[in-house]
Amino acid sequence: MSAVSKYHPGRASALIYLDAGGSFALYNPEHGDIFTDRAELQDDLSKLGHNLFDDVLINKTLADEARYRRNLQDLRDEVEGAEAPSPTAAGRSSIAFISEILHWILRRHPA
Repeated sequence: MSAVSKYHPGRASALIYLDAGGSFALYNPEHGDIFTDRAELQDDLSKLGHNLFDDVLINKTLADEARYRRNLQDLRDEVEGAEAPSPTAAGRSSIAFISEILHWILRRHPA
């Protein structure tokens, strides 16, 4: 995207870098992130299903499982006894707005 803005400045009025918007952008393994760590653990388990005799992979899977377990325990502690939040009217309109933007982008740039 930087090349588009540099070499074709009149072709775009604004560029939005979506790759830095996810939790993975600021991931810190010391604190973990439930979604990132779940994906990593699923990947480990998939690889382990193809090679049960890889000591390095077994150790990595055990470490990733322990981190994911800590994430689950933290989540349980946060939500224990709480009811699931209900989006406000402003939140629902924001979700609808982002959804419309993504649909607009996908209609113009199909995969």
